[in-house]
Amino acid sequence: MNSLPSDLPWCVRQPLQELASRSDRGQRRWLASFRRRWGARVGKLPNREHLQPELIRRKSVAYYKWINHAQSCAPASKPPLLVNMDETSLALSFEGAVGTVVCSKHIPQTLLAPTADVSTGDTHGHVTFASMITHDTSIQPLLPQVLLGNEHVLTQVLLKEIQPHVPNNVTLLRMKSGWNCHQVMRKILSLLAKALEEVMKERYVILLLDVHRSHFDQTIFTHARKLGIRLVYIPAKLTFLLQPCDTHYFAKLKSALRSAWRIARCSKDDKLSKVEWLKIIFKCARQVLQGTAWDKAFRSTGALALQQEVSPRVFYRMGLTVRPHVPSGPPSREEACLIFPSRAKINVMTHVMWCPAKDLMATASSPPASSSHGIASGSGCAASSSGVAAESALPSSVGATCSAASSSDAALSSASCKPVTGSLAAKAHKWVLRPRKTKTAPDLD
Repeated sequence: MNSLPSDLPWCVRQPLQELASRSDRGQRRWLASFRRRWGARVGKLPNREHLQPELIRRKSVAYYKWINHAQSCAPASKPPLLVNMDETSLALSFEGAVGTVVCSKHIPQTLLAPTADVSTGDTHGHVTFASMITHDTSIQPLLPQVLLGNEHVLTQVLLKEIQPHVPNNVTLLRMKSGWNCHQVMRKILSLLAKALEEVMKERYVILLLDVHRSHFDQTIFTHARKLGIRLVYIPAKLTFLLQPCDTHYFAKLKSALRSAWRIARCSKDDKLSKVEWLKIIFKCARQVLQGTAWDKAFRSTGALALQQEVSPRVFYRMGLTVRPHVPSGPPSREEACLIFPSRAKINVMTHVMWCPAKDLMATASSPPASSSHGIASGSGCAASSSGVAAESALPSSVGATCSAASSSDAALSSASCKPVTGSLAAKAHKWVLRPRKTKTAPDLD
């Protein structure tokens, strides 16, 4: 009791000292009664950086303006289709669960104490599960689900053995590293475009991503634009509040995985093989993904219905008692910079004022428009002045980045997009994208 504050009132100190003098059993019973009375439980606080409500409100409003603007750009004949993709880590083993065990002092010395039969590699090993959900239940079974593992986890023998059991919409990627990267992200975009090839003829696909470093890059933006997939990013440090995968999906998936693992483990004496473990992942992912309507997840986080059905949990975090008012139109450069990390080198307005590749080529090959005309909203871009149209058509023309060093950003923007010279100099509006060369693994596109 030496840790009690010295200025603690005597009426509070005396009951605590009396509690400390009780036996261990008496203290546990008192704590159990205390938790039942005040609605508490045994656990630990989540690790999350504290943000001021004003900053949360500004970030959220900027994101809402972006997602509303992206949906308003959809042609009348192609309703918007929102897809949220995020990664989560799946352990190779769920052994060592908390439960009732026999105390070692009650076990005869002639017997060994019971232990979980699991290797250190299985307890520390993980794979990356890149999963997608959408608000349209008829399209959910078509979305690709990617399981990414390194060469030690997903061995060639394992891939050959599990291949007959892999569902049609699941892809196993065996890489040197089990972490997502730009090359894997481009592969995931290609898988999404291929899976929704027929759907994209009738729907305007918008992909919601968080701002992890592997999710945004000039090559990723160019590849997504070529495929006709519009990218919208969820603000940094607010995925626990605004990302449907984090708020409604991953906890349900991992709970189902633990339950299925324990049932399968109890049905056999030996430990589960990796083939059986992958089968459990396939089964649980299918049950959770296709057995749940995710429309509520998108509406409660504010991605749909113009934030009219946003959860009170969201606007309470903003310091508001009512749903936030979101002005119409795209976010400004300052607002868009709040969405990305502060040191990100990215041309934010190029992502906000998105334009399909075919419209970009048409804009680049046509003569410059007068100041009284803009790009029609039916082509996938909002109507704007010629200056904004030029920004959406030419990525290097926008000098807005999230970094304060504007000179270095301008140099980076001009280096990544250069005009064609020589015999094609007459075509002044044709541009060639030239991403920076880096030492990377062979591309998966």
